[in-house]
Amino acid sequence: DIRVGYDMPLFFNRKKDPLVVNGKMYHLVNRDLHRKRKYLLTYQGVIMPSSLFYFHGWLASEYWPRDDPEILIDVECQEKNATVTRLKHYVENMMNSTFVFCPGNHFAGSQAFGEALAIGAIPVVTTEFAEPFYPEVDWSGCLVKVNEGRIIDLPRILQSMTRDSIMRRQRTCMDLFQLLVGWKSLNDGRKQLELEGSGFAAAMRFWKLRIEIYFKRKKRQRHFIEDSWS
Repeated sequence: DIRVGYDMPLFFNRKKDPLVVNGKMYHLVNRDLHRKRKYLLTYQGVIMPSSLFYFHGWLASEYWPRDDPEILIDVECQEKNATVTRLKHYVENMMNSTFVFCPGNHFAGSQAFGEALAIGAIPVVTTEFAEPFYPEVDWSGCLVKVNEGRIIDLPRILQSMTRDSIMRRQRTCMDLFQLLVGWKSLNDGRKQLELEGSGFAAAMRFWKLRIEIYFKRKKRQRHFIEDSWS
């Protein structure tokens, strides 16, 4: 079985994803990757305090400073049917974010992870996050990983990062996104996400590599056993 968000590079919900328009995902605005963005860190999503799957998002929404103009928290609590802005400006907020918190909730991956990469932001994930195509793809120069004990301190951790290090991570993230998925230029000047094209092709290349490695390993094991009995 293909594990969503892990064996496939990224995943997007064609019906619900706000970055998907008429079944296709577009690069909405052509902007400088290293431009000054309004928010240093954003978290937008659903929280459910009684569920362990949503605990990381709850920590962020409960403890991050709400009086810091560089930090945006826009969450909806399913249990209380309460919300701050009901995610009205989801796309705009994400495109104006330098870092995007992508806890994943009940997935091994995260839908927000792919969205953050697509708009040039740096994904922030928890330590149990399943990186797409790990270990074949090295994400260490792109995403930021934090354990649940440091989620509360995340704004301070990111504020201590230098501008140069942030720019390097942005460039690495975009290079990996282009490698695994990429944009296709359209005649009207817009760029459309290659949901079925290079993204699927990349998945098949990695699967081919894994199969080859598996059979090579099995062959070495067989030779070892034969040599041991000879």
